[in-house]
Amino acid sequence: MATTAAHSALTNELVAHLNAVLPSLHIMNEGPANSATRTVRHIGPVATALESAYANAVDVTAVDVVDLVDLPPLDPAKCPRFKLGYNEGYTYGTWVDVLTSIDQVRAASYILSPDHDDNDLEHRPFTSSLFVSLHEYLRDSAEFPENIDPVNGSKIALLNMANDTEPAGRFLAGDDTSETSLCQRSTLYASLRKAPYPWGSDTRGLYSRDVTFFETFLNYRNFPHKLPLCSVISMAGVDKPPVRTDPQNPNIRRFADPKHRDRTKQKMRLFLKFAAHRGHTLLVVGTFGCDSHRANPEWDVVQCWMEVMSEKEFRIGWFKEIHFALPMWPLYQVFNELKNKMYMFDHK
Repeated sequence: MATTAAHSALTNELVAHLNAVLPSLHIMNEGPANSATRTVRHIGPVATALESAYANAVDVTAVDVVDLVDLPPLDPAKCPRFKLGYNEGYTYGTWVDVLTSIDQVRAASYILSPDHDDNDLEHRPFTSSLFVSLHEYLRDSAEFPENIDPVNGSKIALLNMANDTEPAGRFLAGDDTSETSLCQRSTLYASLRKAPYPWGSDTRGLYSRDVTFFETFLNYRNFPHKLPLCSVISMAGVDKPPVRTDPQNPNIRRFADPKHRDRTKQKMRLFLKFAAHRGHTLLVVGTFGCDSHRANPEWDVVQCWMEVMSEKEFRIGWFKEIHFALPMWPLYQVFNELKNKMYMFDHK
């Protein structure tokens, strides 16, 4: 994995400041191994360390505002065309997985583990050798390996459902959202605070190219160059839309206003299209607003994903894997429809 001198300098400074507040830091030390509740505590010391470490950081915390209306159509000639195997040959498309009792950061570790072992979800360092082997794995899986980006092809892109009015919302106040969880465990906040707020619209988002995850700091405090590095695409979800009950099944909730459904699909298109334009082939998605904070109707959101991923522009094999990381079991039961019924594919 290629890392810039600026990124190494930031990581070293971050480690130094985290060392200084280590007595009051507890990282990944609470809950069982597969518990989604294991997270960073004591936000004050962490925020202090981050503010100090970010003081002189410029390039590595850069953020770009992206807009779906500015993105040109994806060029099929530039697609890697990842292959999906089956008994008589293969199709082209993307493997979709759904993980439960796990958040996006640990899902990223799962993707990068050498054998995708479900029984071992502990973080592994994103070492150069791992990225080399991952890049080889991606090349072996593609019809056109020359179309795989040499840097971003092996770098996971996480989707952050963001607050679009202020950086990370009430992160420093300790609010408990998926966005604040990412910021508590990474350098994402340093990137977001450089963006122009408010930036939200149905077609806009933020791209943080290099985000260091230091959740494994206690394990790798002496090896800062091995701390995980990902990209994060941030966008605002539909906030608490009106919902209705499906007339055929009272247990299923749907968007009451078709406009909210259309807005949701536009955000999904932005995520997929921008990730493809930047060469990311490995994606991690969370609940996409289907939590207590945004209260989106989970059945409709899943169907929106299926519809968008089936669109001609996306289904030809731009991505090797998309993982949905769901910390709550009830959501897994709904989102598992993606795993059981959904491959994006074009026949050979």
